[in-house]
Amino acid sequence: MKCPRTPPSPTSTRWASRSCLIGLFVYFRRGSAQKAQHFYVFCLASFISLAFHYTGYLDAFDSLILLGNVAAGLIAPRSFCTSA
Repeated sequence: MKCPRTPPSPTSTRWASRSCLIGLFVYFRRGSAQKAQHFYVFCLASFISLAFHYTGYLDAFDSLILLGNVAAGLIAPRSFCTSA
């Protein structure tokens, strides 16, 4: 049985890798700053959401990708909530 989902486009994969690289750059420049850590977490969650897609077969690896997508979807909005 073929999967109805399409693989991620090269454009979204490029944007995801750029997002992750920008987040890493900001984190390594100012790793001790709390807002830099939140920005890195947001960039990492965006990278996971854009770069990895489950296929629908739900074997062990596919379940891990699905769990990562769900976790990234939950973490990305919460990374904006910062404690003062």
